[in-house]
Amino acid sequence: MADARGGAPRAPSHDESANARAKAIYVFAADKGGMSGYDKDAVNRIILELSAASAFTKQKLKQDAKVDIRIQSMRAVLARADAATRRASAAHVEQRIFELEQSRNLDRICAVVDFDMFYAAVEIRDRPELASKPVAVGGIGMITTSNYVARQWGVRSAMPGFVGAALCRRGPEFGMPNAELIFVPPDFSKYTQASEVARDIFREYDPHMSSYSLDEAYLDLTEYVHRRALVGTHSAARVNASGAALPPSATATWLSVPDAESEERSQRTLASDEEDFQPGQSDACPRESTPNSRSRHLALAVLVVDELRARVRDATGGLTCSAGIGSNFLLAKCGADVEKPDGQFCVGASREEVLRFLAPLPCRKIGGIGRVLEKLLHETVGVRTCGQLLSGLAEAHLCFSPVCFEQLLRAALGWSDAPHAEVAGEEGQGGGLQKG
Repeated sequence: MADARGGAPRAPSHDESANARAKAIYVFAADKGGMSGYDKDAVNRIILELSAASAFTKQKLKQDAKVDIRIQSMRAVLARADAATRRASAAHVEQRIFELEQSRNLDRICAVVDFDMFYAAVEIRDRPELASKPVAVGGIGMITTSNYVARQWGVRSAMPGFVGAALCRRGPEFGMPNAELIFVPPDFSKYTQASEVARDIFREYDPHMSSYSLDEAYLDLTEYVHRRALVGTHSAARVNASGAALPPSATATWLSVPDAESEERSQRTLASDEEDFQPGQSDACPRESTPNSRSRHLALAVLVVDELRARVRDATGGLTCSAGIGSNFLLAKCGADVEKPDGQFCVGASREEVLRFLAPLPCRKIGGIGRVLEKLLHETVGVRTCGQLLSGLAEAHLCFSPVCFEQLLRAALGWSDAPHAEVAGEEGQGGGLQKG
């Protein structure tokens, strides 16, 4: 933290932890998958100690001082708000929630598939002797990713390599043994090759899938799942190279497990129906939209995502990925972090399930809410989780800009209508850094 009159660090308040101070300054002080069970305050105390004299830290402290001034201004706005203003704000929020809920689409099936510690996993696949050791891909200047072993020492992507190495050596200060962090230089040709293998598989399920980094993919599975529900097998439901749906079979049953006979039957059906089938014809995926049908389609989607993750693992020589499934990409992205590594999580097919999932989720887990917005929320309206945000929207409406409030409102509701991914990556994450 910094004094509002300049960039020099100010004395922390009595209840301010090293963890809170570090998270306000450094993106690499926030948690990632696999980072649990260690003394976060002790780790972040070391991070602050090692980084205090750097030009980067001085710059961040100056920026944080401006955030502190903004917090005081927002608090003043809240303090001036009388009862009538607060009632009007609450009414506006209630109306906006009603409007968004009227347009919430629960019939869509989105998946976010995220390789686990991708760059490190590729290196360990090729050098299995590294599997039990703390490994970071990168160098002393910057870590692009670390394996889950290294994360037990608090080592993660976007962290300077010298900080990661020091954390491993100083493990006894926070309950871990002394260790040497092993640095592996990145080899993006290998990572690109593995990523392309996975993308070829993903395109069988969604030919328009999006991928904004080598280790992550966004798939809209809605059309595929409806076809799969009709025809029963992937070979019958998959799309062809042009993205057109292959002809459906009328003989499929719900959630059938394909065997050799059904695969052969599907292939015969494809051959006989090919002449009459028109790509994109609307009755290929007849839609029923009820809570029961949504639950059945979502149950099938869970099996489909498990299937495609297994195919990726087999095709890439054992690389695992985790996934999230939801009615939009905001929810699917959050779900992808829940069961890391090598797991998947389905958010649910109803508004109640969505809000129940979001209630304990830290706001920082929502794309677009970074360290600055996280701090503003906590220090102005006392919000840390999405559930608290939902309850505090009337106050947030009073002190945040209209654009920012709308972002917060949609985050609290888990509402999104983005055709593919609108979820932002972590602050400071470039093309070479990873979240997995």
